[in-house]
Amino acid sequence: MDFQITKTFAYWWPVTVSIPNPDPDHAGTVMKQTFKMQFEAIDRDAQIENQQKLDALIDAKEIVKNEHDFLRLVCKNWSGVVDDTKSPVSFSDQAFRDALQKAWFREAVYAAYNESLSGKDARLGN
Repeated sequence: MDFQITKTFAYWWPVTVSIPNPDPDHAGTVMKQTFKMQFEAIDRDAQIENQQKLDALIDAKEIVKNEHDFLRLVCKNWSGVVDDTKSPVSFSDQAFRDALQKAWFREAVYAAYNESLSGKDARLGN
């Protein structure tokens, strides 16, 4: 297969989220839930610019905002995300912002994005 260069490149990657188990009979354990995230690759210059911006920040709120802005830049869609009634949740800026408020979601998306850049297939179960 020929190597194809495209102006933008979007791809799907599995995300495994470890969530604290709310069941008192399973206190201290986590539940693993999965969904798929569509990432859009950004070019090296944009990565460097983002890292320089992050390195220059001191205020914790600004650092978090920059991290969220970066994820909003590379995350374009999701599949397999449902609400507490098991109804599908459409990807939107607000839904994504809301999800980013949970550490377990944010950390899982960062881990999946970093894994997707490794050049290796996704590990089952992350």
